[in-house]
Amino acid sequence: MAQHRHEPWHPTALRLPLDLWAGFSPGLSLGLPTSCAGCGRWETALCPRCRELLEAEPFAVEHADAAGDLDIQALASYTGPVRTMVLGWKNGAREDLSEVMARSGRHLGRWWAQTHAPDEVWADPPRGTRALLVVPAPSGVARRLRGRLVAARLADAVTRGISEQWAE
Repeated sequence: MAQHRHEPWHPTALRLPLDLWAGFSPGLSLGLPTSCAGCGRWETALCPRCRELLEAEPFAVEHADAAGDLDIQALASYTGPVRTMVLGWKNGAREDLSEVMARSGRHLGRWWAQTHAPDEVWADPPRGTRALLVVPAPSGVARRLRGRLVAARLADAVTRGISEQWAE
């Protein structure tokens, strides 16, 4: 009896390349109307009210026990339309939110850099080194296998915001 060797199955093998998906997207929108990623309002990818939720003034998160003594800042509470938007973006159902989320990350980074001067951050650097690490929360195994490293992309956007603000 002959044995067949099978290659390991990878979920990424079933995904469409982004350029091919981009080609399908306009055609799909003819049959399927666009709805707001937050509230579901028709004929818009993100309505002004939901967009404003991601452009708010950052605030301190008081009860983030898993973070220990780290200061945590957020642009919005993870409830309602914000939760719907974030989950849609994280899971790939709303890839159209990538630029909005990146803009929100840059906004948060700029805000943080305005409230933390470089001299304050590096007041006493160890051994003369100066480094600032923006560390994303680790993605789950399934998301990593699908190549959906959204937390890393968001951390990159926050870092860009900090760099842009300190460069001014």
